[in-house]
Amino acid sequence: MLETIREYAGERLRDSGEAEGLRTRHADYVLALAEAAFDEYGDPQDPVWFTRFGDEQDNFRVAMAALVGRRGDGALRMTQRLWGSWFGHGQLDEGERWVKLALEAGEDAPLRLRAWMLGILGEFPRFRGDHARAIPIKEEALALARSAGEERFTKALLCDLASSFALLGDLERARTLVAEALEIERQSNDPRQMRALGAAAELAERAGDNDEAKRLNQQIVDRLRQVGETGSQYVCAVSSLAESLRRLGDAGAAPLFVDALRAAEQAQVFTWVPETLDSVAGVIASRAPERGAVLMGAADAARRETGLVVFDVPEHEAITRAVRIQLDAEQFEAAWNEGSRKSIAEAIADAVDALSARET
Repeated sequence: MLETIREYAGERLRDSGEAEGLRTRHADYVLALAEAAFDEYGDPQDPVWFTRFGDEQDNFRVAMAALVGRRGDGALRMTQRLWGSWFGHGQLDEGERWVKLALEAGEDAPLRLRAWMLGILGEFPRFRGDHARAIPIKEEALALARSAGEERFTKALLCDLASSFALLGDLERARTLVAEALEIERQSNDPRQMRALGAAAELAERAGDNDEAKRLNQQIVDRLRQVGETGSQYVCAVSSLAESLRRLGDAGAAPLFVDALRAAEQAQVFTWVPETLDSVAGVIASRAPERGAVLMGAADAARRETGLVVFDVPEHEAITRAVRIQLDAEQFEAAWNEGSRKSIAEAIADAVDALSARET
């Protein structure tokens, strides 16, 4: 009945001749809402907006369609604010489609905005593990960022490309890119800008130098705590430091993983949670292998739901072997399936509980 009423109301609106004006006002209102709710890097101004995004999605979709049809920079400004929420809600296909349409509609948009959003377009294949497709998009965005004189975007793109090349095994190319990014970061003298330092830590980890990764990640975490950062950057940094300690066999990894998971839930930042759940499984593998298998099942389900992939395949396989070897096939499968039915919030609670039990 409600859909019938909606269709009737739509017909009356079209008959009135006011539909186009209303659509324009709605799109402008929703764009202003997005710009107030999310910062220019796609992070929510308040964590409550991550949840509210889900409730407002139909409004955003209708507004995006109107902005794309209008052309200009409106659709790009909208996608600039919403891309992080598409990632967080596992809507990589939808997000990529809207960013492509926004770039096509915004051919005459400011170079700064086009450079940034082209770089974001490359994030969708990069986070799916499709680096062959991501790299040329990122390189094109890098050229635009350099032309626009946007050092912060340039640095971010250098770091993204370094990560892709490192994952593909080209560590020398990655080192060259990270060195340039570190120099930009050093000159900025901004205590909140540590993306390049994080890229250097990631590169050290890829090269097997866990002591250097630990040293760099500890620097990042200390500086973020000094400036009171608790959002996405903090979640990533603490999780990375915990992983460095885990690989070194340091018991200090457990409380840091708890900190990272709690911060992720508080900030509603879930991009790194599947990797963290796998790492926690590695921490508890010898003591509670069934719980470890549950967490790995939850991580696998989260990846399938979001479209994300395993970032470090050899390490993931090593953790899987460490858990699987202590269980028979039936136990492992049952625990894995149990985890696959858990929500991300339930998996985080289970991981925190497992780590807390380890501490006691």
